[in-house]
Amino acid sequence: MSFFLANKKVLFKKKRRLRKPRPKVVSSSIKMDDNFDQEESEEDLADNTNVISVDLGLLSKHTNDVRARDKLFTCEKCNGHLNNESKVLSKEAYLKNKENKSKKKTEKETEKETEKEKEKENEDSDLEEEPETEEELEDGDIPEGASIWECEFCGSTQILENFEKEKMLPSEPSIDYLLKEKETKEEKEEKKDQGSYIVFCIDTSGSMSVTSEVKDGKLDLSKLHKHSNQTFGGGQQEYGGFGGFGMGRRQQQEIKWVSRLQCLQIAVGNQIEALSRESPETKVVLVTFNNKVEIHSNGVDGAVIIEGDDLNNFTKLKQIGSDYQATQNVGKVGTTLIKKVYSLQENGQTALGPAAVIASAIAGQRRGSKVVLCTDGLSNIGIGALEEDETEEQQQKSSEQLSPNEFYNELAEYCAEKGAVVDVVTLEDTDCSVDQIGKLSDRSSGTIDIVKPLELSTRFKNIMSNPVVATGVLFEILLHKELYVFGEDDRKVGTRLEKDVGNVTRDTQLSFNYGVKEDADEADRPDEVPFQVKINYVKLDGSQWLRTITKRLKITENVETALEDIDYGLMNQNFMQRTGRHAKKGNIKESAKLVKQQKVWYSKIRKKNKKVTENYSKNLKDFEKQENMWNEVIEEQLTTDSEEDEDIDMNMETEKSKTKKPKNKVRKKKKKMNDKQSKFIFNSSNFKK
Repeated sequence: MSFFLANKKVLFKKKRRLRKPRPKVVSSSIKMDDNFDQEESEEDLADNTNVISVDLGLLSKHTNDVRARDKLFTCEKCNGHLNNESKVLSKEAYLKNKENKSKKKTEKETEKETEKEKEKENEDSDLEEEPETEEELEDGDIPEGASIWECEFCGSTQILENFEKEKMLPSEPSIDYLLKEKETKEEKEEKKDQGSYIVFCIDTSGSMSVTSEVKDGKLDLSKLHKHSNQTFGGGQQEYGGFGGFGMGRRQQQEIKWVSRLQCLQIAVGNQIEALSRESPETKVVLVTFNNKVEIHSNGVDGAVIIEGDDLNNFTKLKQIGSDYQATQNVGKVGTTLIKKVYSLQENGQTALGPAAVIASAIAGQRRGSKVVLCTDGLSNIGIGALEEDETEEQQQKSSEQLSPNEFYNELAEYCAEKGAVVDVVTLEDTDCSVDQIGKLSDRSSGTIDIVKPLELSTRFKNIMSNPVVATGVLFEILLHKELYVFGEDDRKVGTRLEKDVGNVTRDTQLSFNYGVKEDADEADRPDEVPFQVKINYVKLDGSQWLRTITKRLKITENVETALEDIDYGLMNQNFMQRTGRHAKKGNIKESAKLVKQQKVWYSKIRKKNKKVTENYSKNLKDFEKQENMWNEVIEEQLTTDSEEDEDIDMNMETEKSKTKKPKNKVRKKKKKMNDKQSKFIFNSSNFKK
């Protein structure tokens, strides 16, 4: 099952009535402090504990119920799908049920409807009202032998002709529908030699010569000894004075310093070796960058070199990458490619932007391919250059092309469109503008990490163990008509929510909050409500699928009942994603309010239900660590409550600005997020540790 709910029952906020004053509501729009009254209204508890979480990584495996497209039945009104919770009636049963319903209409219900309309006029809500017209079929509308499905989400009726209930009604909550077959035999034959791409995009600029001390055998240096006569630390200490060959174990252990590039060579070399052994059909491409960009795919043929004005041509860079073909898989050329990796040397500037375009375009040839980008500094040459100290000639060129912000936004969307995942790895104690290059990972469902040079091998191994499982993922939540779901900006958006996810890896998770409409009449409110998640996705073999997952939960007004066996892991995931989404858009104040709200909320939970204390304690350390990091971000970014907050350079969204600001306008220098903070925010919004 890939669909979870944080609590076992839906917590319903008690209906506000006109004759009683409205209680004070805790929300992200109200300023809170440590003296906040923890015995406030329970309405905020309902919005926080009603959480839907979806583990998209489970798309790698099919459900127990796999069906053809013609077995998919859809409600014409709300687009919900027939499921194992659906009620399908015969014509006779439907007409009898309709007659019984009509008899229950009384004057009392009419009065309640009048009261409901009055309450709506006094309610302050962003929720769009939806028509509550309930369709009823007459005897003549229903063909003989047809069945009637009363949609459990919107209440509308659907006529199902030639419906064999035993065969067609789903028996499982999770169903996979095949929408489009995978490639034909001819297409397979044409692509039989085209495995997925792994593109290692690595920095070979001069700063990669900076050294680190090796202590306690934390790095296996035997591969450096095997593949080259290199000296360590720019000549500070050679391989025991013997050029590396014939060196004994003791001499290897005496080596003290290695450069950043050498650490990267070991990491990349180890992964190429593992791929040669475990996935020999994979195509491995090496893209290196300094003053120029070079492409290698077998370590023997000459490299494709991109330099000069071509480094500023976004369209041409994409074309070069799209046209490039790796002729051999890693099983055949792995050894020579590893030798090429160990022959690389550090020099020059950092053409990161152009290299990222080419690497993404190469990976984009095959859905599910991966780019692993590693750098230790700012892009400072070519498109996407981020350093501020530009000459007058460079500034003139920059004004004629995309700004860095526009460039990384556009490249991120390109990666998502092509189904290429970009994992970004930067090095500690360096400035790489993760707030910009991190967009590539954020939009493509990759990872962002900042590591010590000596830890690169471990990190690369972890990255390679998190493969792409699906691409082109479109996600939708559908709720019962008496419920609503919150959008990513924490505003109520109605009974359904759609999201373009793009790529999905084993670790991809989403979570959203929902609630019960406050104007729902308690007499008409159902005891149980259905939830449905719909995921449209493309597998790596090119086949297109739709997964539907349906569940039901009981509704309760009792807080203690709703909090029984609450999943603190899912609650914390939801908190991190909500807070991260606000921060990524630059809404640091909203993130700050959520952090305080979460602290108060945890205290309330413990008071309401002592059974959750043990579960809470297990998650306390993680929450405190996250809270401390958020406090660091908030303290640095919200130094004042003045209008200067408008100059905080925190907008990490990949959507292009609708209106461009004049380039000659004098503006205050923006605050810049450091790499550690940017990584934390990106990973929080995607719930990645």
